[in-house]
Amino acid sequence: MISSVLGLPLEKAMELLKAANVEGIDIKEISAPRGYSPRGTLRVVRTQNGGKIITCARFPDTIKESNDDE
Repeated sequence: MISSVLGLPLEKAMELLKAANVEGIDIKEISAPRGYSPRGTLRVVRTQNGGKIITCARFPDTIKESNDDE
């Protein structure tokens, strides 16, 4: 179950962990050493200790729009 939260937005992962009775969660945020993205969604990239330690990183919320009619 814990591996199923990988890649999820942090809020959704926290909901699932709470539903699985995981308590005392420590959240760590990481970013690239040469950059910081103040925008984007925090997503789970690693779990440890049965989900009690969550490492997350920001990923841009950009979606390339395409027009299939062209």
